[in-house]
Amino acid sequence: MSATAHAWMEYAVSYARIIYSDEHHSFKGGITAKLLQGLGAGYLTFNDYRYQFHNDEWMGVYDSYGQFGMSQNLEDGEFVFDFVGGPGFGVDIGFTYEYREPEINRKGLYGTRRKDQVKNFGILAGDETKYKLKAGISFNDIGGMSYNKSQNSRDFYANNDSLNLHAFNPVNSPGTFAQTLQTVFFSSASNQSSYFMDLPTHIHLFFDYRFRKGFALHTSLMLSFNHGTIDPTKNHYLYQLAITPRWESKWFGVYMPLSFNEYLLYNLGISFRLGLWLLAQEIFWVRS
Repeated sequence: MSATAHAWMEYAVSYARIIYSDEHHSFKGGITAKLLQGLGAGYLTFNDYRYQFHNDEWMGVYDSYGQFGMSQNLEDGEFVFDFVGGPGFGVDIGFTYEYREPEINRKGLYGTRRKDQVKNFGILAGDETKYKLKAGISFNDIGGMSYNKSQNSRDFYANNDSLNLHAFNPVNSPGTFAQTLQTVFFSSASNQSSYFMDLPTHIHLFFDYRFRKGFALHTSLMLSFNHGTIDPTKNHYLYQLAITPRWESKWFGVYMPLSFNEYLLYNLGISFRLGLWLLAQEIFWVRS
């Protein structure tokens, strides 16, 4: 069992380019380098956690080892906008592939607009999507930063058959939680003065395919790292699969995202798009 909290800022610069492109295929890549400013972090983890509730006031915790750590500003409750942790460094890297059919490239997704026929001789307008299928992969949030530990950070051992849960009533902050752990469990000061907090590193894969008459399907898969129990000082996402069928035209769009995480919990939604800005542009062009 574990819980982590982490707040940080990112200052980033990105570079991307078309690596290869011809009439049917396009391959693009990009990289983002990030300077990380740590604003605060904490963690709590139990290894071989065994417990039993006797009633709503008493419980037993048996032969369990735990670690609790936090940055000093969490204990003090002082969230100043400063480099509490770090500076650290991170990176995102991504690539996409697109396949275009000749007729889509020539006529545009929704047909060639009148002004583009005149100006560009039927060439696809720059604001119209032109791919038949698109796939991509990205490696995100690679990196982390170091924090100095609060003096109340503790490694502790729990083996108590009669733990009164009212002992946790005074807990109202990370600092009072650390003091309560020292009271109810056998604990010792952490043998490390600092810790490295990993970012929620993950891989994102997606595939987007356009059928005829505006129907399309977008699928994405997020594979997260840092799920292990060896290192308690890390953040991680849940594995997630998302499927979004959609229908879209020049003026309207309907989208229905459905997502599942690794616990098989799901979210289902629906959204709509109305192209009022496109309509305003078209009216303005006709009048002009």
